[in-house]
Amino acid sequence: IEGKPYVYQNVFTSLHPYTGRPTYDPEHVPGIGKRVQFCPSLAGAKNWPPEAYSPQTGYLYIPANDNLCSFMEGREVEYIPGQDFTGAEFEVFERDGADHIGELQAWDMNTGQRVWTQEFDSQNWGPVLTTGGGLVFAGDTSDRYFRAFDARTGEILWQQRTNSGIIGVP
Repeated sequence: IEGKPYVYQNVFTSLHPYTGRPTYDPEHVPGIGKRVQFCPSLAGAKNWPPEAYSPQTGYLYIPANDNLCSFMEGREVEYIPGQDFTGAEFEVFERDGADHIGELQAWDMNTGQRVWTQEFDSQNWGPVLTTGGGLVFAGDTSDRYFRAFDARTGEILWQQRTNSGIIGVP
């Protein structure tokens, strides 16, 4: 992959320029009895929390996680109704030298370039909402803050600590 990917990854060695199909590094593909390390973690860099687009800025705002990786080893599993049936043991860990985990990224859809990134110490599993007033609202990091950002610069304009995490879609 040319250039710095939007989060650290060590699983793909290349992407096909037309289909986007990845080529996997076999050193990072788990198997039965084969314990491997891979980044991003099993949960991925961008998972279920929705991103948001602003027609006002032309930016797409993406909640992401960087510097989280996993170990995984496949194992033989007998199916037992009502029990886990994953066929693997895994753990998640923070990559050596990581200075943050969660991110809110803004990408200019006209240029394909990342415009700004806000970094957080903890994971970011919160959805994003844009407004016609030039704001971006987002939360959920482990610090339980719900935040308002300047849509163009990423500056945090307001934040409020909540009693629990914010994982519902705004």
